[in-house]
Formats: sequence, structure tokens, C-alpha cells
Amino acid sequence: MEEGRSNSTTPWGRTSTLRPDGFAAGVCCGCPYHLVLKSFGGGTVSFTTKHIKPASRNGIVYDITSSSGSSQGITSVPAGSTFKVHCLGYSDCDAYVFTYHDPPASTSTNGDLPVVLVDDDWSGSSCAPTFTLTKAGTAGCEYKMVAFRKPVGRDESADITVGSRQLKFLIIMLVPKVSCDSSFTEEECNATHAVSGETSTCKYVGNECKENFCMRTPSTHTPPPTPPTSCPAANTDS
Repeated sequence: MEEGRSNSTTPWGRTSTLRPDGFAAGVCCGCPYHLVLKSFGGGTVSFTTKHIKPASRNGIVYDITSSSGSSQGITSVPAGSTFKVHCLGYSDCDAYVFTYHDPPASTSTNGDLPVVLVDDDWSGSSCAPTFTLTKAGTAGCEYKMVAFRKPVGRDESADITVGSRQLKFLIIMLVPKVSCDSSFTEEECNATHAVSGETSTCKYVGNECKENFCMRTPSTHTPPPTPPTSCPAANTDS
């Protein structure tokens, strides 16, 4: 993702994902931080929050839609579906899955991911984008998401398997990643942020170069604004 760049759909390039039959994945490289997704019914996903913006730089976003093109609404992925995302040609990648999270309302369309992915060694996090919708009654409403993250090595892959519930509001993102080597000097650690085409979340702390994704402190955490009380759940029509 890049500031001020327009959305563009590109070939798979050096990363790819395998989708269940009946689904297509539009691929956005060099995306803007405010991204309109077909799978959200034309809604907009914002990667501008403090903790997800730096981690999503250079991210490749997969917009999962019906391959028939018949539906213009929000994509619904059936229970039991599996996606496989690959890291091809980079030394390391971070795979991310984001989905709508506002329990208990969101539970019926979360695909059981909060359980399934954590059991499969994905790390859950509140450092995630937010989204807005275009359907009636949602003007001024901003919806929260939850993040799941998994490191993927060169030429390796990670599976995303939907549980016993349908899944809506799904985003898959793959980020080419610079590894944080604990033996790096402070200068070497800081230099990881200058690697072209790859993203670093490294920070030199306590004489070590450490992974710094989603580290919060009480002084830096700002609660999101409270949405209007009249906002319906994002999956109200589900």
C-alpha cells in the first residue's frame, strides 16, 4: 500500500493465493490506504490507523468475490472453504486475515476464524483496519475488524480454512517482509526500514532488533471514536 496511489488490479506476480471453486481474487498492489472493495459491496476499508498502517506498507490485498460476477453485494464464503496464500520469491512474508469483529453481532458471519486460525498458530490482534459501507442506514458508521497474522517463509504457504459458519467481510493480505535479526546493531536494525519493496516492523529495543508489530503502551493507545448509536450491525441483512 502506498499513500496517494490509485487502486489497480495486477497479475499475481511473486505472490499468489488459491481460492475455492466459485471465487475470484482481485489483486491490488501499491494500493491506497483507503481501498474500495467489491467484496464489501463497494464499501471502503481504511488502513490508516496508527498500528496497521506501517505494517501494511507494500501489502498485496486480495478482494475475494464470486467468480460468476453475478453478485454485486457483500461476498459470502461458505463454511469449510479453504484459501491458501503463498510467499513466492521473497525471503519472508507476513500473511494477514482481517474480518468484521463486533461480537456478538459479528459472530454469525465470522467463519469461526477467531477459533480456527488461533488453533492453527495465527496470532490474533486488534491492530486492524476499519471499514464503512454504502448500504442504506450505514452513513457515518465505521465498523471494526480483527487481525490474524502468520509469518510465511520463502516459497511456503499458509491455509485459511473457514469453520462451521459462513464468512463475510474477509480481507486477505500478504506483505513481503524484512526479517528482524536479534543480532543486528541499531544501525542495521533501522536500515531494515529502507529496503525497497519490502516492509519492516523491526525496532531496536534493549540492545536487540525486535519485531514491533502492534506493540501498544497506555500513552500511545487512543480509543477509536464511538460510532453513532443508530448504526446497524454490518451483517444485519445476513
